[in-house]
Amino acid sequence: MCDGGCACNLPAKILTAVGAVIAAIGIIIYIVGVTQVASIADDRMLVDGQRNFEFQLGGGAVFDSVLFLHDEGVDCDTHLDSLSIVHVDTNTVESLSFTCFWTAEPISHNGKTLYEIGTFFAPEGGYGTFAVTSSYPTWVVDASVTHAEINTVIGGTLMGLVGSVVVLVGMILWCVACCCCCMAGQQAVAAQAPPTYGQAPPTYGQAPPTYQGGAQGAPVVVVGQPMGNQPCEA
Repeated sequence: MCDGGCACNLPAKILTAVGAVIAAIGIIIYIVGVTQVASIADDRMLVDGQRNFEFQLGGGAVFDSVLFLHDEGVDCDTHLDSLSIVHVDTNTVESLSFTCFWTAEPISHNGKTLYEIGTFFAPEGGYGTFAVTSSYPTWVVDASVTHAEINTVIGGTLMGLVGSVVVLVGMILWCVACCCCCMAGQQAVAAQAPPTYGQAPPTYGQAPPTYQGGAQGAPVVVVGQPMGNQPCEA
């Protein structure tokens, strides 16, 4: 984090450590929340690739329903036409709802990719045993939701959201720590005076004399004759 000329100071190191701890806690919270939500779907497979079978729907759930699935090698409409669902107690023929929705997400189970055929809801006052026959292997998943499971989903989802927020806070602290590192590095570089290379160029020769002005007297040279004994004139 403190590479590239950045020098970490003590506050930056503390923020880095705190951010790492908070991010780790957030990841743990997120994993726990997601695991709680995913655990609801475990052990929900009521029928595993059978053609003739029975399943039961009872009370006590907010939504009583099962999900019919088909293998990826079978056309959904063809599989749907081959299904026969009969209420054993009343001998009433039942049918699926929301059939062959291509937007539904596939389900992976034991190495197979399964797609939704439709959802079967328990008829009003018609809980009990249902007999099913089909020309193709069929998978049935319990899609019932109880109050306890709704609370688990809400709690797990909230934990996942809280975990995500905590991870975000940890990342923000890391960014702040990185900024502190870089600022500390820049201050350390600014404190050093830049080196001065070379000296001022030397000055060669003397400055020319300046003219002061005014007339100057020229020197006068007096040439004399030698003095000796000369004849006197009368």
